[in-house]
Amino acid sequence: MKKLVFSTFLLLLFAVNIMADNYALLWKQVENARNKDLPKSELALLRDISSLAKREGRYGQLVCAELKCIPVITSVSLDSLQPAVSRLIEQEKQAEKYNSVLAAVYQSVLGRIYNENPQLGANYKALSRAYFTKSLSNPSL
Repeated sequence: MKKLVFSTFLLLLFAVNIMADNYALLWKQVENARNKDLPKSELALLRDISSLAKREGRYGQLVCAELKCIPVITSVSLDSLQPAVSRLIEQEKQAEKYNSVLAAVYQSVLGRIYNENPQLGANYKALSRAYFTKSLSNPSL
C-alpha cells in the first residue's frame, strides 16, 4: 500500500514537472523568436501558450501571454490594436458565461490595455476603470 501511495505521488510530481517544463520551453521559444525578430512566430507561440493556459486553468500564464501579444501585434501593424482588443472583449464576454475567474482575468487585461493605449479612444481612461472595477467586483474569486 505504501508503495502504491509513493508511486502515485511520484507520478503526480512528475506530471506537474512536465507541465512546468512545457511552459518553460514555450516561453524560451517566444524569447528566441523575439531575439530573431520573428513576430509572426512569436505571436503563434504566444497564442499557443494562451490556449494551453486557458485549457489548463493557468491564468497567470494566460494573462502574461495575452499581454505580450498586444505589442507583437502592433509591431507588425499599428492599426491591429483595435481588432486585438475587440478579440479580447469577445473572449471576456464568452468567459462571463461559463467561467467567472477567467472573465475577471480578461477584464484585468482589458483594463490594463485601455489604460496604456490612449489611441483606443477619447474614453480610454473610463473604459480602463470600468474593466478594472468589473474585474474586482467579486472579491471571492
